[in-house]
Amino acid sequence: DYSNLFSKVIISKMKPGLPPGPNNPTTVTSTFVNSDAFEIDFSRVKATTVGQYYFEFVNSTTGEVIRDTKEMNTAFKGEDTGSGTDLNDLTAGKYDVNVYYKDELVYTTTITIQ
Repeated sequence: DYSNLFSKVIISKMKPGLPPGPNNPTTVTSTFVNSDAFEIDFSRVKATTVGQYYFEFVNSTTGEVIRDTKEMNTAFKGEDTGSGTDLNDLTAGKYDVNVYYKDELVYTTTITIQ
């Protein structure tokens, strides 16, 4: 249950190499191709939600962690935030996206790479 940390998680795709914005709009989806970039946004983040978070992509079939974003040093700062990454090293299939806050699993969803 993440409701004590933030109210909503939004998964989107966008073009790789640029941050989201007018020149790189996001599209809410759970289906991607590996030439897309993945964006995860957290809305209505509680003021008390402060500290490191990261997410990982886990192959839904094998359980293998394909990539994580631990080294990105992203953090909640008591306000809405988000981060993204290119998907170029993920092959077609289903992936669980697990979000960790202070190394505790707080959210999970599944995406598909076509």
